[in-house]
Amino acid sequence: MSGCENTKLLKIWIKEKNQKICRPCTLPILVQWYTSELKEVGKEDVGKNLVVLTEKENVTPDEVAEELDNIKEKVDGPLKARLKEFDCTIQINEENYQG
Repeated sequence: MSGCENTKLLKIWIKEKNQKICRPCTLPILVQWYTSELKEVGKEDVGKNLVVLTEKENVTPDEVAEELDNIKEKVDGPLKARLKEFDCTIQINEENYQG
């Protein structure tokens, strides 16, 4: 995907200043994409901490972002590339936001 070479770790991206969109608001989208992708390839066990974390009452965006980054470190090959594409999609969407 063009433009993905500058995709940042989510734990860094979520904290940056001068946001055009509500970055914490994009995390549920990424959580859904990640869990769906993990399920599709039979790797639900890799995302079990993410599921537990998102069910907590007082979870912070930083915690969710860090767990999404952790998941990418636990997988490799096409699955890792796919998860990075999800991050890229969210980050490029913000760059192109005209609001």
